[in-house]
Amino acid sequence: MKTSLNVKLALALIAVAVLTGLVLSLVFRSNYANRFDQFVLDQQSATALELLTQYYTENGSWQGIEEALNQSGYAATHGDATAGKGRGQGGNNTGNNPVTGQPMAGMMAGMGRRLFGLANADGVLLVSAVESEAVGTKLSAAEVSRGVPIVVDGQAVGTLLMADKVTVYNAAEQVFIQKTNASILVAMLAAIALAGLIGVLFARTLTKPLRTLTTATQRMAEGRPHEAVEVKTGDELQELAEAFNHLSEKAERSDRLRKQMTADIAHDLRTPMTVLAGYMESMRDGDLQPTPERFDLMLGEIDHLTDMVADLKLLSQSDAGELKLEKQALDPGSLCAEAVSLFEFQAKKKGVRLACEVLPGTRQLSGDYARLLRVLQNLLANALRYTPAGGEVKVTCGPAGVADRCAGENWTRVEVRDSGSGIAAEDLPLIFERFQRGDPSRHMDESQSGLGLAIVKALVEAHGGKARAESTAGEGTRIILCLPNA
Repeated sequence: MKTSLNVKLALALIAVAVLTGLVLSLVFRSNYANRFDQFVLDQQSATALELLTQYYTENGSWQGIEEALNQSGYAATHGDATAGKGRGQGGNNTGNNPVTGQPMAGMMAGMGRRLFGLANADGVLLVSAVESEAVGTKLSAAEVSRGVPIVVDGQAVGTLLMADKVTVYNAAEQVFIQKTNASILVAMLAAIALAGLIGVLFARTLTKPLRTLTTATQRMAEGRPHEAVEVKTGDELQELAEAFNHLSEKAERSDRLRKQMTADIAHDLRTPMTVLAGYMESMRDGDLQPTPERFDLMLGEIDHLTDMVADLKLLSQSDAGELKLEKQALDPGSLCAEAVSLFEFQAKKKGVRLACEVLPGTRQLSGDYARLLRVLQNLLANALRYTPAGGEVKVTCGPAGVADRCAGENWTRVEVRDSGSGIAAEDLPLIFERFQRGDPSRHMDESQSGLGLAIVKALVEAHGGKARAESTAGEGTRIILCLPNA
């Protein structure tokens, strides 16, 4: 049977409240009992001190004190709260002290047991409140020091010795203790009930955003459209919801790109295959003669298919982290010069100036020569494609500057700049995506797969570098690479 998180949290909070209430109740009762005992002892100590001082003042000695205390209501008992009810308690408590003749009713009311002892000036025990202590015992100085001196006319005539704790409570004290314990119990039950209510409300508040996230996750798993999760708790749950929304948006975007990529691959493969099939069928049926020119055209389509498969394989290896690089120390100038030389004829034919510049302080690169040459080839081909006649394409190599994200002496900055029409601001973040062909108004050649810049990004990142783009409408585009030095 599945138990919801809401119920688990509520039960956990209630259990904590119960345990806390029990512990606090025990601690409070223990502390309260000690304080109440001390209160009772203090009360009897004050009363007994007054009585004994009065007794010694009237009699001039302690002779007959035990009998006087027993008859006054101070029972020398240790187990029965009702024992010793005499003229000072329960019975005729309106009489006078048999020794002093003074009224005892008010002084002795509610006592019913003796919680103190008495020692004379020499430390000899005259009255004992503890069964183990025998009258006539000579007390030690330490034992006497724990008592309260009884002073008459400025002279210490004895010592009041109080019991360590109250072992017997009278009826009034028992009623008070019972009422106090009942109040503690009621308060504990009320606290538990309140904690339970708060626990239930807290659990519902805590689990509500989790239920929302669960529902959204199920929707995403079922392939339904993404809906942003609104969680405004201002805590980690809100951070979780925001992270989920970001992940969901990325997943939805990835799904769209995957579908688009599948459609683009199908389209790019279908076009050359259709051309090849058309030529072969026409030659088979005798409609076309197999000429060298037509074979060259067919081989060109086959080369296009081969290049596309190779590009997809490269990207797949990059995604899997299996792209192999043969790194070595490279001269950026030589790499740049070779890449430019491959496009000199194309640039001249189109009327575009093509240049390469290596700035002072440029250090050697650490990388795979063939892979980095492929990077520059893709960038130059793309730049020439969108640069009109009379424009310029320039490759610049130099130390990474302060403005670069990879600034520092361990990086080299490689920039490919063109003077084309530029890229729209909304398209700029997407140019490194696979099969991203940009604005159709740029009249891109349909023979291009849209993988060129995606391959650039994959190869640069495989070297541990970074690739980014900057573009201004009407002024051209700059592709900036940061590559590690040797």
